[in-house]
Amino acid sequence: MRANQKDLLTFDENPHVNVNWHDSLNEISPSPLEYTMLVAHEFFDALPIHMLQKTETGQWHEVLVASNAIPENRNSQQQTTTVEIDRPSHSSAEEAPAKKANLDSTETIQSIPATSTESFRYVLAPTPTPVSTVLGHSSLRFNQLSAGSMLEVCPTSFKVARKVGELLAKGKPGEEAPSMGGCGLIIDYGANHAFGNTLRAFQNHKIVNVFHEPGNSDLTANVDFAYLKEAMGDLVTIHGPMLQGDFLKNMGLPFRLQGLLRSAKSEERREELRGAAARLVDPVGMGKEYQVLGITGESLSADAPVWPFVPETPPAT
Repeated sequence: MRANQKDLLTFDENPHVNVNWHDSLNEISPSPLEYTMLVAHEFFDALPIHMLQKTETGQWHEVLVASNAIPENRNSQQQTTTVEIDRPSHSSAEEAPAKKANLDSTETIQSIPATSTESFRYVLAPTPTPVSTVLGHSSLRFNQLSAGSMLEVCPTSFKVARKVGELLAKGKPGEEAPSMGGCGLIIDYGANHAFGNTLRAFQNHKIVNVFHEPGNSDLTANVDFAYLKEAMGDLVTIHGPMLQGDFLKNMGLPFRLQGLLRSAKSEERREELRGAAARLVDPVGMGKEYQVLGITGESLSADAPVWPFVPETPPAT
């Protein structure tokens, strides 16, 4: 990947442009001489998650993965506690909806035999684990979820978001070397709430069972933008999230499209452009499922919004 990027991102004609690759944000430190602009597109949805379920006792139990193979010393009639999770049936990433860990969730645990054709299955830990105890209480919002609720938590996203906030935060006067700060955009699947059942696998642009050919599919889970905001909200100013469709329209997509249509050489090309633009802002597809979170390093008051993250003006009555 990096080799391909190096071939494409050549700036030999401009010696003032330096392109560097880093393995981690930890390799980049806030600087008093450099203003940082960060873009994370479909980054957070690829980070690993933990799956939890709240039991009738109000405790969070971890959803684990077990083998479907039956040991020789195990009774073939023995039943196992298995988590029943309905996987998304949509055929493409753009169509896959965001499912909220609803306060009235009725997803429950059933005791059934392992009948899946896959090699693995979900099982529920019989008691709370250190992970489920810590993550289940890592946000006050999670306490509101009722018994039976499923919850996906990504501690790595919290850690990375915290680092993003530290990198983009503008230094305060009086500091020895105050950082210039920066700004950023996070674009991803998700919404401003927690989710409970969005982990899915894609192979050849189609959704497959998450246990199908492990290692050969892309795994993704919707992003809890509220969790990211909790991680960095005391360091930077947060804007949004807002729907991708609204973001692109506010940023001038219709005008850009008209310019491209005028310069297109054929009607076929114009149809391709119209279709691509419509797909990006589709209110029941990418325009809704993708959301955009804005970050500015300076502290801004609520009455000083940053474009395009502005509240809609209600129609005059």
